[in-house]
Formats: sequence, C-alpha cells, structure tokens
Amino acid sequence: MSILRTVSEGFAWNAAAIVIGKIVVFFNLFLIFSHLTVYEYGVTELTLSIVSLFGLFVLPGLSSIIAADLGVERAKKNYSEMRMIFREFFSVTFSLGVLAWAILFFGSSIVAHLTGNELIDRLFKIAAFLLITSPLRTMTVVLATSAVRFADQSFFPVVEEIAKGALLAITFFIFDLTTDGLLLSAVGAQILAIILFAPRTISAYREFHTAPLTKRRPLWNIIAEHRKWGIISAYIGTSQTSIRLFMLKFFLGTEAVGVFAFATGLFGQLTGLLPLGPVVGPLFPRYVAKPLEFVRLLRASIRLQLAIAAALVVASIGIVPIFVNIFFEQYSSAIFIFILIVPSLLLQGLVAIYTPVFRALKEQRTQLSSAVFKFLVDVLVLPPLVIMAGLPGAGVHSLIVTGASAIERSIRLRRLLPGFSVRDLFHLDPLEKKVIRLLFERMRGVVRTTDD
Repeated sequence: MSILRTVSEGFAWNAAAIVIGKIVVFFNLFLIFSHLTVYEYGVTELTLSIVSLFGLFVLPGLSSIIAADLGVERAKKNYSEMRMIFREFFSVTFSLGVLAWAILFFGSSIVAHLTGNELIDRLFKIAAFLLITSPLRTMTVVLATSAVRFADQSFFPVVEEIAKGALLAITFFIFDLTTDGLLLSAVGAQILAIILFAPRTISAYREFHTAPLTKRRPLWNIIAEHRKWGIISAYIGTSQTSIRLFMLKFFLGTEAVGVFAFATGLFGQLTGLLPLGPVVGPLFPRYVAKPLEFVRLLRASIRLQLAIAAALVVASIGIVPIFVNIFFEQYSSAIFIFILIVPSLLLQGLVAIYTPVFRALKEQRTQLSSAVFKFLVDVLVLPPLVIMAGLPGAGVHSLIVTGASAIERSIRLRRLLPGFSVRDLFHLDPLEKKVIRLLFERMRGVVRTTDD
C-alpha cells in the first residue's frame, strides 16, 4: 500500500500545480504574444536555441540521472554516497556553467561586430546569464526529486512562472521592452524562484550533508560508470531542437520559426498537462529490486496517462483554434500546424513514462541508441517535407518523428522487461484497479478544490 499512497500523493500535488500553473502560463503567453510580433518571437527563439547549445557545457541530461541515483542511495540510507555524488555534481556543473556564460557573454560582442548587428550582442548578453542560473535551478529540483518532495518538485516551475509574469508586466508596461524584456524576465524568474526555494533546498541537503565522506570519486569517474550515455543523449536532443529551428529559418525564414515555435509551444503546454511522468519518475528507482511491483506501476501509469492524453487531444482540437483566433490572431497560421502535431500527444504520453523507466534501470546506453535513432529520423525527414509542403510539412514531420520514436522505445522496453507486454495494458489486476481508481479520485478532489 506504500506505493499506492505515494503515487496518489504525488499525483495530487502535480495535478494542483498543473491547474494553477496553466492559469499563470496563459497570463504569461497573453503578455508575450500580445507584445511581440511573429518576427520578434522567432528571433527570441533562435537566441534561446543558441543558449541551449552553450548549455551543453553544463552536462544536460545528467540531472535526472543523478536524481535517480540519489533516490536509490537514499532508499539504502547510504548518505555518504549521496553526499559524494551531489557534491561532485554541483561543483563541476556550476563551474562549467560559469565558463559557458563567459564564452557567450564576451563572445557575443565579437559576433555582433562581425555581423554588424548590435541586437545580437544585447540579446546574447542577457540570455547568457541563464547558463549560471540553470545549474542552481537544477540543484533545487534534483534535491526535491531525490527526497520525494512532490510539493517542491511540482510547484517550483509554478513559482517560476509567477515570477516571470510579474517581470514581464514590469518590462513590457513600465520599460516598454519587447525581446529584451522577455529574456530579462526569463533570467530574473529563475533567480527569484531559486531564492524563494532556498530554505527548502537547504533542508533537503541537510539530510545527508554531515555524512562522512569515506571515499571520493571525481564526477568524470561517476559519469563513466553509466551516466555518460544519458549526457550524450541530452546533447543529441538539445542539438536536434536547435538544428530543427535553424533548418526552418534556412528554408522558410525567421517568421516561420516564430509560427512553428508558437504551435509547438501550445503543444508543449498540453504535454505539461500529462501528470504522471514527474510523479512516477522518482518512484521507479525504488522498485527496481521488485520486478513485479515495478511492472505493475509501469502498466497502471501508462493506462492512465494514455486516457488523459486522449481526452486532451479531443478537447484541444475543439478549443485551441477558437482560443488562438480570439486572443492571438497574428498567429492564426499556426492553428493548422498545431492540429497536425496534436495527435502525437498520445505518443508523448508513452515517452513521458518510458524515459524514467530507462533511467531507473540504468539503461542510459539504450536511451542513447533511441536518441540517435530519433535524431536521424528528424534530420532526414524534415528537409524533404518542408521543401514539398512548406510549414505544414514541419507539422507532419513532428508527428512522424514522435511516432517512430515511441514505437522504437516500446520494442526496446519489451526486451528489458520480459514481464511487460503491450497486450497486458488491456487487463487490470486488483491492485492496478485500485491505483487508477484512487488517482482519479485524487484528481477530482483537486479539481473540486480549485473550483471552490
């Protein structure tokens, strides 16, 4: 029953954060899209994609793996190992973040001088500070996740969005900034959220910070054990996103980047409504040694996730076009792209469950193979579709890539977990029925509380 109580508690916190967070996100999107032209939004997305590439310095993809490992050691009460892993992770990633900031901050002046575009210098200098705040943000989330603090884990991004909304209002209405205001708000929001959660972060760290360090292993040795594959996978994923945007700019122009980013941004808000990934992610490592319960949790999670995803697809096809035409008419050309993309939400729901499973099983090398497969499908399919069909081709491309990736990962998972089968998803055992029933009850309770 411990798994039942833990999952239901996490689901309740995550559902509450989703409801509140989406209200705040809607307010922020309204501010952004009502103040930025399609071209300005495209420029901002391209700037952030460059920052993401520099973010490769801070070992993206490692944080979720470290959180899973900390969870495993916490279950064993091996606090010395927790302290050693966390200390190495923090010191290396923060140092690399400062290095990446320095390169982008000072290098932007050189690029601006060579291109004769001072806007590049200003935008890159602002966005570069995300490379310093990002490692600090990561530490906050990693500690909350490893300690199974669902409230902190769920509400950190909500607090971040609230801070961002306040800063957007200030920069847009008081200082009359557009692209600069958006980037300043993104940086400032992370700083404010980190400060507000600092007491909780310190509290989570205190659980193991006094444990004796019986041995020291540099982070590079820790990575070499199995985590290097997860980092390389994240490198591929980040590069894939940036390459996609720059390919669209090359073939269709900056405004096309803005339209596509708007459509995928709406889709991203829907994927944020899939609640179970963050809930079950910290739990899978605790049941690696209990295969029956592990597979049972996996099956129940997939069933509920797919049911929620299906409901979201149907609702969004009816609501989103009306929403865009009323509030963001200048982005109306993104509606058709969104409709082409949205069915992949079902497949995205699967991937959201599969990813923490691979991490818990320490199958980062398998994740790397999947990432390479997805990258190859992405870069090979996008150019011909965009050349033949224009921007709608990019929408079809997203659906094809997500579908191919979900199928490939399902096949790999079946090999890793002989007790798991797609056919079993249509049969419930008594405990799974109870888990799903309680999760729905928790969700209804959250909705009723919000309505009141």
